[in-house]
Amino acid sequence: MKIAYRSHILRRMMGYLSLSIGIGLATPMSYALESAEANPALTPSPTLAPIDPLSPVVESTPPTEPAVPEVVLAPPETPFAKQLAQQLAQPTVILKTANKTLQSVEQQKQLYSHRAYNPVWTNEHTLTAQGKALLNTLAQAELEGLNPEVYSVSLLQRLTTQYPNTLEALAELEMLYTDAFLLYGSHVHDGRINPKTVNKEWYIAPEIPWDGVSALENALSSAQPMDAFLASLPPPHLEYARLRTALKVYNDYLKTAGDWVTLPLGKKIQPNERSPQIKLLRERLRFSGELTDESKRTDEELYDNKLVNAMKSFQIRHGLADDGVLGDSSRKMLNISLAERIEQIKLNMERWRWVPRDFGEQYILVNIPAYRLDVYEHGKRIYDMKVMVGRTDRNTPIFTEKMTYLVLNPHWGVPYSIAVKDILPKLRKDASYLSRQNMRVFANGTELNGQAINWSQVSSSNFPYQLRQNPGDGNALGKIKFMFPNKFSIYLHDTPKRSLFGLNDRALSSGCIRVEQPLNLASYVLGNSDKWNKDSIQKAIQSGKHRIVNLDQPLPVYLLYWTAWIDDEGTMQFRDDIYQHDERSLQALTKLQVVARK
Repeated sequence: MKIAYRSHILRRMMGYLSLSIGIGLATPMSYALESAEANPALTPSPTLAPIDPLSPVVESTPPTEPAVPEVVLAPPETPFAKQLAQQLAQPTVILKTANKTLQSVEQQKQLYSHRAYNPVWTNEHTLTAQGKALLNTLAQAELEGLNPEVYSVSLLQRLTTQYPNTLEALAELEMLYTDAFLLYGSHVHDGRINPKTVNKEWYIAPEIPWDGVSALENALSSAQPMDAFLASLPPPHLEYARLRTALKVYNDYLKTAGDWVTLPLGKKIQPNERSPQIKLLRERLRFSGELTDESKRTDEELYDNKLVNAMKSFQIRHGLADDGVLGDSSRKMLNISLAERIEQIKLNMERWRWVPRDFGEQYILVNIPAYRLDVYEHGKRIYDMKVMVGRTDRNTPIFTEKMTYLVLNPHWGVPYSIAVKDILPKLRKDASYLSRQNMRVFANGTELNGQAINWSQVSSSNFPYQLRQNPGDGNALGKIKFMFPNKFSIYLHDTPKRSLFGLNDRALSSGCIRVEQPLNLASYVLGNSDKWNKDSIQKAIQSGKHRIVNLDQPLPVYLLYWTAWIDDEGTMQFRDDIYQHDERSLQALTKLQVVARK
C-alpha cells in the first residue's frame, strides 16, 4: 500500500483519515535519560489514602552534567523496602494479584539490592514519574510492532487504577512493573526472537545483549526524563523510524477503512483495453494512493493512461516490471492484504533489532531482496546500483565484514560445489569445455592436462581437482573483484553477463554479489585519488595483469535482508521474500504469541 509518502498524496490521506505523516523528514532518535524521583517510604497502615495514581507529574530540569551512577548496597530500611526484599527472597515468587510466577527474580534482586529495595515505579499513593512513563510506553507498544498485552498492560492499568492498599500488593505491583520493563526493553532493543534460530543464513554476530538492570540504573542515576530513556531503546536507525511511522499509518488505515479489494486472476489486460476488472483496479489503486484525481474520468472500465501510470507506480514500488500490463504477477501483488503488509512491516522492524546500532560513518549495504547496493556516508545514501544475488537454492548469506582490497583481472578459483554441480556434468559431455572457458585443472598444487582426464569416471564424491579460470573477457568474475575476507568466500565482483542486469528478478548467482557498475565502485572504494581513479583503474585492467590493490582504510560491507522499507522520497517499498526469511520469522513469532496466550 502506498500510503504514498509524497506530499500531494499525504494531503489527500490526511484529509481522508485525519493523519499527519512526516516520514521523509524523520530523523534518528536521540534522547536523554530521566532522573530518579525520590520515593516516599511507606508507613505500616491497614489502608492508604486514595489519590489519583495517574495524576500529572512535573518533570525535574536536567542538570548540565549527568550524575555518575552509584551502586548502593544497603539493607532495606522502610517498611515497603523490607516487604519487597522479603518477597524477592522467596525461592519462587508467586504474584497473587496477577496469578503468575515472577520470571525475572534474579534480575530484580540485582536491581533492588543496589537501591536498598526502594521502589522505582510506585510510591505510597501513586505511580512515580518513572512508573507513569513506563505504563504510557507499554500501552503504546503497538507503535513498535509489539503486542502490549505481552507486557500485561491491561493488568497493570487495572491494578494501578485500583491502587493497592497493602504493602504486599504494592510490592507485587512494583515487581510487575519491573518485570514488564525488562521484557519490553529486551524485545524492543534486541528483538523477540534469536535470528539464528529461524534463519540459518543469518551470520551477523549479535551485540552484547541488552542489560536491563544496568540500563535502568544508569537512567535512574541521571537527571533526564524516563520517557526519553524508554524511547531510546528501539533501534536508532532512520529506516526503523520510517517503518514505525508507516506501521501506524497502515494500522490506522485498516481500522478506519478496512482492507482493500482483491482482483481475480485471469488474462492479461493491456493499456487502452476495456474490462469489468478495471473498475476493481481503480478502487484498489485509489485505496493505496497511486491513483488520485479522477475528476475527468468518464469510463470506469477503460484502462486509460492515467490508470496505467498509476499501475506502473505500483509495480515499481513492489519490484515488478513497470510495463503497465495487468497480469497475474501484478494481481498477486495487489491481492496481498493490508493485514499481511502490516505483518511484513513488523517483521522488518524486528530484523532491524538484530543488526548493529551503528553501521559506521561510511559503508556499503547490499539489500538482497531489492537486488540493490547502496553506498552511505554520514548516514546518507550517496549512490546506488543494481546487483545480482544468490539463487534461491544458493542463498547469499546475511553477514558483515570489512572490505580491505580489490583484485584487478582476477583469477576465479571455482568453488567445489560449483565444480561438481555445474561444471562436472559439462565435462562428462565435452572435456574441451575447459579450454573454451580458459580453465585449468590442478591436483595438490600440480597442474594437470584436463583433456587427459576421464571425466566420466569422476563423481562428486571422487573429485580431487581444483579448477581455476584465468583472467580474461570470459572470466566469471569479470575484471574486478572486491574482497571483504569471510568464511563463506563471498565477495562483490564484475560479470561478463551484463545483460542480466536488465532482468527484474536477479537472484541468479551462486551466492556472490555481481555489481552493475564495478568501475565506479572501484574508483569510490580506492578514494578516487590521483593514483586511483576511473582512468588509471581502466588502464590497469587493459594491461591484462593480475593485480591486488589495498584500500587505504577498511570499508564495512553489510549484506542484509529487507523486504519492506521507505525510500528517501518517502515512498513505501515492498519486495518478494525470495529466501522465505520473512515466512520463517513469522512462524516463530506466531508460536511465541500462542505460548504467551497460554
